[in-house]
Amino acid sequence: VMNFIEKIYGILFHRSFLKYVSNRLKDNETVVMSAIQKNSGSLKYASDRLINDEAFVMAYIANADHYNGEILQYI
Repeated sequence: VMNFIEKIYGILFHRSFLKYVSNRLKDNETVVMSAIQKNSGSLKYASDRLINDEAFVMAYIANADHYNGEILQYI
């Protein structure tokens, strides 16, 4: 029960909801982009394919109004 409550709390308060979705969604560019626009730390939960996709990471940086320095580790 507590694990479920922690998940809901995380989702509601914009912690990384990406942590809790299926692998298929973690590989979806639209879903991941939405997640990292809310919390750039969410990128660590994205699929390896997206994390290693330089064009995807650069697109995020180009379109980001702000981000915390965590994204830089993927460049």
